[in-house]
Amino acid sequence: MYLNIQFKTDVIASFDLNQIEGTIGSSDNAQIVLKNSSVFPEHAKLTRVKKGMMITPFSEKAEVYVNAQLIKTPHILSENNIINIGSYSLIVQCERENVTGKQFLFIPFIDHKFAKVLVSLIAVIGVITVIVLGLSKMSLNYGEDTGTTLEKAKQMVYSSNDLKRAKKLLEKIIRSNGSNSEAKELLQDVRRRIRVKDAVDDAVKVLNSRSLTGYNESVTTLSEIFDELTVVGLDPSNQIKIRGVLHDLETKKSENK
Repeated sequence: MYLNIQFKTDVIASFDLNQIEGTIGSSDNAQIVLKNSSVFPEHAKLTRVKKGMMITPFSEKAEVYVNAQLIKTPHILSENNIINIGSYSLIVQCERENVTGKQFLFIPFIDHKFAKVLVSLIAVIGVITVIVLGLSKMSLNYGEDTGTTLEKAKQMVYSSNDLKRAKKLLEKIIRSNGSNSEAKELLQDVRRRIRVKDAVDDAVKVLNSRSLTGYNESVTTLSEIFDELTVVGLDPSNQIKIRGVLHDLETKKSENK
């Protein structure tokens, strides 16, 4: 089955429903990106279940129509269903339609296999760029006083979220000045943030997989980190993020029973 995307009279994208799952919305982070003022950043969600593919509106304000009927609860899709979101029509068909309109959406609409190759290529270019920039700036780290280096580490944590580089800088400060309590506290915070990011990334892999492999480990790790954040009273945004991922994991477990 294919999901063919129409804007007005043009087919602007088409992809295999067996190879896509996730958020539909105007956000660049959505799996299906629909750029329109009438589409919420997170408008609806596609979920693969035993009976097929299910679409669920994210909220009451996020209007989703299936065959001209407004839906407010999860709906199992079937062939020839026409989903209307904003100015777009998403049509479930057994064949892929030829794209006739301008492809202006984003990578999520490109053929799944090609998207993987393109994303991998972008990632490699990104890594090379980071290495080159890192080497060019490495000399700046030498000769700096501790205060300047500490401020740079703070910017990496709170502005650019460059946790791994911040961790290296802080470890360098502590090696040269083991009594710097501010650097030690910030390093603890950085390590905690890295643990949260790694745990959430692992949980997302479980959510995106077709099985529950790694489910118990993800739930245990996330629960432990959540309890730790609660005790120290830090990172309320990460607490909310972890609570949401735990909820999604429980939902997936229920759907797979």
